[in-house]
Amino acid sequence: MKQIFVFILLLIPFMAKANDIINLDKEDGHYFFNSEINGKTTRIMLESAFPGLVIGDSIYNELFGYESTAKLSTEEKAKLVLTNKAYQIKHIVNDTIKIGDGLYSGKVFIVNNYNGVALPLQDYSNGEMGLYIDFQSLILSFIDTGNIGSDYTQYQMNITNGMPIISTSLILESEDSIGKLTSDFIVDFGNAALLYLMKGNPDVDEMLNNSGINLSTAYDSHGNPVSEGIYANKISIGGMSFVDQSIGVTSKLKSFQRFAGLFGLKVFKEPIILDVPHKRLLIKKAPQ
Repeated sequence: MKQIFVFILLLIPFMAKANDIINLDKEDGHYFFNSEINGKTTRIMLESAFPGLVIGDSIYNELFGYESTAKLSTEEKAKLVLTNKAYQIKHIVNDTIKIGDGLYSGKVFIVNNYNGVALPLQDYSNGEMGLYIDFQSLILSFIDTGNIGSDYTQYQMNITNGMPIISTSLILESEDSIGKLTSDFIVDFGNAALLYLMKGNPDVDEMLNNSGINLSTAYDSHGNPVSEGIYANKISIGGMSFVDQSIGVTSKLKSFQRFAGLFGLKVFKEPIILDVPHKRLLIKKAPQ
């Protein structure tokens, strides 16, 4: 009982200016929470690597009803890739939607045959508060960011093509080779991996060509090449260290090649604060 009492005392000062704590659940490497939308409890997936709220066609109709929505634009040939599947975009509408304690404001992609709701956190806000997320403890909450101390490393977050981008350094150590670069990366809360690099990006290509790091090729059961990758003994990302990691390298995501890569959920082994109003990403420093 003494340990539980001490924990509660430590937690209260940090969350003193917080909204209700929301429990997350994890499934297939993705994180979800339940919240009310238009008076109905809805399961929502955390995302960030696309520029809008994604709602399945039938769920949108249940929450809002098409008859209440004026002038939906139609994108007959457009598709959206979500959790490695391509979905046909049926309609796009600009809207502001209350989701729990926060508001989403921006594009809403209504897609066929998708049974879910995916929320881009870079467009989810509650006044001047930041969104605190602890992926290990499975909690999130809006908190006051005015008194965040030196326990967090701060990254400036730019929104480019609707996605959150940070600029930072990357060092890869693989056998006798070391590769280094400083470039722009997409923060991808829907990516269960640590890191994907974009082959075709000038900074990545220069690093690969100059470092001597070898790419390995993965094949399917028919012997066809399906992807490339790097095994790294050590990776440093903006001062954070990771060991014994496999990194995917792809040239298939042409629309992302202006960025060096995507940071996935394994980067965030410590709690983070997504400070949307002030365009900051804060990552708690690991205990020394």
